[in-house]
Amino acid sequence: MEIYSVGCAKVEIGDFSTTDGTTTNYSQIAVLKDTVYLNESAPTKNKFFKVGSPSPVKIGITPGQDIITFSVIDVSVEMMAKLLGGTVTTVNGVKTFNKAKTLPTEKIFALRVTTLDNLIFEVPRGSWTVAKNFQMADNQIMHLACEVEVTDTGFVSVPDYKWTQPATT
Repeated sequence: MEIYSVGCAKVEIGDFSTTDGTTTNYSQIAVLKDTVYLNESAPTKNKFFKVGSPSPVKIGITPGQDIITFSVIDVSVEMMAKLLGGTVTTVNGVKTFNKAKTLPTEKIFALRVTTLDNLIFEVPRGSWTVAKNFQMADNQIMHLACEVEVTDTGFVSVPDYKWTQPATT
């Protein structure tokens, strides 16, 4: 049976266990409509030629990388600390995001994207890169530009990503 899918219903962030590869604690994050993209880069070829031959004798292929991009519009100090690193301090009820004084480190989270037709794309171990995009204009919305790269889970029994299709009746 053919499946046609459209739109994004929700995006969730979760925790990845380095002990057993499980994912837990998923929570929905506020994402700007029509900004969720899943793209696979083209594989690259390494061609090996024998001296004097115009055609390669062997071609090595490096697979493309799966990358998901989207814009998080929750710019609360808690979300900024989670995605960008840093800390949140509270003084007299006022919360402040404090940028980290150290170099950025790799952020590892699980990612789950559900389409409007309930197809689910899940990345147990994603490497998250996040940057502020704060255009403070009346016709713009501040957001955190996210890029999630699918990475090896480190567990043979845990796939690097999976698509789940709902049961059909």
